[in-house]
Amino acid sequence: MKQYIKVDLYGQFDDDTRHEFTYPSKLLNQYSFTEATVWAKSISDPRALHGKLCKAGADCYVIWGNEYGNYFSHITRNSRDSRGGMAMVTFFVERNHICDGKDIYEALTKLSHKFIVNGEYSNETVEEVINDIAVYTSSKCIPSKINKNTTTTEPTYGYKVYANDEELIDLLTFIAQEGYASYDKIILTKDGNTKDNIAIQHITSSLRKYYNIYDAQDAQANCRFINAQDTFNITYRKQGFDNAIIACNAPHCNCEYFQIKGTSIVLNDVSKVNVVFTKTWYFDIRKSTDNTCVDESLIELTVNGRIPDKSNRKLIRFTEEELKTLCVVPITASGQHYHQYEGEVDLTTTNSQILIKMEPKVSKIRVQFNFDNSISSSPVFMQIDETTKIYKDLTQSDRFCGYRARLDFNNVYQVDIPKNPKPVRDYDYNDYQSSSPKWVKWVMVILIIGFVAAVGVLSVLYWSEIASFINNLFE
Repeated sequence: MKQYIKVDLYGQFDDDTRHEFTYPSKLLNQYSFTEATVWAKSISDPRALHGKLCKAGADCYVIWGNEYGNYFSHITRNSRDSRGGMAMVTFFVERNHICDGKDIYEALTKLSHKFIVNGEYSNETVEEVINDIAVYTSSKCIPSKINKNTTTTEPTYGYKVYANDEELIDLLTFIAQEGYASYDKIILTKDGNTKDNIAIQHITSSLRKYYNIYDAQDAQANCRFINAQDTFNITYRKQGFDNAIIACNAPHCNCEYFQIKGTSIVLNDVSKVNVVFTKTWYFDIRKSTDNTCVDESLIELTVNGRIPDKSNRKLIRFTEEELKTLCVVPITASGQHYHQYEGEVDLTTTNSQILIKMEPKVSKIRVQFNFDNSISSSPVFMQIDETTKIYKDLTQSDRFCGYRARLDFNNVYQVDIPKNPKPVRDYDYNDYQSSSPKWVKWVMVILIIGFVAAVGVLSVLYWSEIASFINNLFE
């Protein structure tokens, strides 16, 4: 991934200020940039950056971004310059790519030593340092300055203070900070190394940490980007088993399931984590007589001695380890109106549903039909499926085919059938519509009688007028 990384050494050398070395393409002209070297155009004199903020002899770091990518520079005293000038080593990462801040910090430290102390300027020297640095794709970048002041070309600088190397690495890592958008460059200096009465704006906002998430084989996160305080889930997959979901809660740190590289959370492959995979079976319970479905809530099940779990449906799970020794397992099923079921299922050949055929119980009952003309039948034996509505109505609602039924002392159901047989409505039926109360009917009768009486009285009182009107009508 080194094609996304470039390096530059700029500062005072031999009574001159210049780009002393540029990787991978050499800068042939200090003031003319080609397509291969235009990225280095925004690198400026380290004396101006250092002198505005830092005490003499103190090192500092500078970060900034533009349309080409992100820049990370280390400024220190140039021991190879006779005038004691400054040197700046810049580590550049192309746009839409990022590196771990720790890798950047270590690379700047090594390159500064090789360039400034040892005077080793070669592509091989750089590649020894950067070859093993991981580069990740990311849209996060150091914000370019917005709302630029067009009345002046003077750059605007801001600075942040760090207490130790760990805080510095965080500043080199979490570069996409909204507060940086007001400045051309951000200078990073250690606490205590700043001058008094400086004119540069101090950036005091808290560092916002964030992560891009990168999937691995058979491991996938439910999001691509999170803030440091967010929770995310990882789904692990293995053929023939249910997906295993792991919840990852903040604060985030290296663990069995992922590694953090700067702003990147890289998931570990399923082969490197200890995930317990399970396989789930549901139940397809049917009546043996007509193959209709049976309500699961009415059936008690055991599979290999275990009671199934209940979510929306009953289910049984076995772990990957259990299935190494389990092939054929026993099943029992029972219900109030069903004969007990006992069987076996081969888990190696059954995919996701276990078929169970339940045989309904049949009850023998005695029924006697009583008619309105005092004629009654002799008690007759009837065999009724206990899972049918007829049986439920008879035993729970005292109804038989809509007629009233009562159980006598001889355990005979007495069914009363009127002269004009018309099934009595079951008050528990949904289609029942209650008739009007008796008082409403009486009110309607009284109103009708009153209306007829009123018409009669008016006819008597105005009979002559009515007769005259009728005569005139016919004339």
